[in-house]
Amino acid sequence: MTFTKSANQDEWVWEAEVTEPAIAGAGATGTVSFNSDGSLSAWNYDGGAAAFSFDPGDGSALVNIAFDAGEFNGMNGVTQTASNFSTTAVGQDGYAMGTLADIDFKYDGRITGNFTNGQELTLGQIMLADFVNENGLEKAGNNMWQATQVSGDPRIAYPDVDLGSSIEAGRLEMSNVDLVKEFTEMIKAQRGFQANARVITVSDQILQEISNLKR
Repeated sequence: MTFTKSANQDEWVWEAEVTEPAIAGAGATGTVSFNSDGSLSAWNYDGGAAAFSFDPGDGSALVNIAFDAGEFNGMNGVTQTASNFSTTAVGQDGYAMGTLADIDFKYDGRITGNFTNGQELTLGQIMLADFVNENGLEKAGNNMWQATQVSGDPRIAYPDVDLGSSIEAGRLEMSNVDLVKEFTEMIKAQRGFQANARVITVSDQILQEISNLKR
């Protein structure tokens, strides 16, 4: 923000600037007036604006800033005095308010939230359990397994970092069944059923013939 003395007594013109890619909007300029004792008399925005607004240029919402110049007729804010003064540069690297727009699962197990102001924050962490003998796990139903004495106690650790594994989000696991073997077993079971059915049919025919002989 810069202040430039105007032609009017005790009045200055101020201008607020933003760095690229931000674009200044309404209320970027105005005037400030002082009383004879240096206290604040008036703070005005040009164009009838009520605050300084600018577009951050990153797709986020418009930012509005109402400058607090201090109390009118007071010395607790912007003042005009004849004493020596020095300027101080202040940098503000902040972000506009954002709302949660999307959730993402990272390969290292982090659950992150993507916000409308372009920020990404970690919301949670998925941990993995490692067993000495994973074949010793016992089925608990609903695609769940539980530890046993054979499997050993679980070692809870971070994916990728401690276990050398990763989380594959949004992917489906391919079938881990040997289709050739399963089809072979199914055909064998079908042939066995057909053979047993024939045996039952022959036995039934024999019993029928015996019954006819008795008649």
